[in-house]
Amino acid sequence: MFHVETIAFDKRFVMNDGVKRDFELIDLMEFSGFKDAKGKSIFEGDLIRIDYEDGPSRGIVEFCDGFFGFNVEAEEDRHPNHFSPFHENDKPVVIANVYEIGSRGKKSMKEPKLLN
Repeated sequence: MFHVETIAFDKRFVMNDGVKRDFELIDLMEFSGFKDAKGKSIFEGDLIRIDYEDGPSRGIVEFCDGFFGFNVEAEEDRHPNHFSPFHENDKPVVIANVYEIGSRGKKSMKEPKLLN
């Protein structure tokens, strides 16, 4: 992950500590303002898991209609696929980030090894 200090939309690059990267080489991810149950910052594109009373749900964090939520992957017809808001009180756990586990820009729902 590359933390951004400067963003130049007109020239299509980001910069941090004197290192410049073109937009074509990166995927910009917005910080949700939330941390997971282990204290890790949650970003757009993170694959998270939340253990609810009726079972676990997991999905990819996205910003939609003015708030962060996650696209819940249906598990055994328990819930249909849907977009759901979440909060730190739900104790989400970041499993991975889709841009780190899949091919560039291709979102994958497969659960990888847990990140430390």
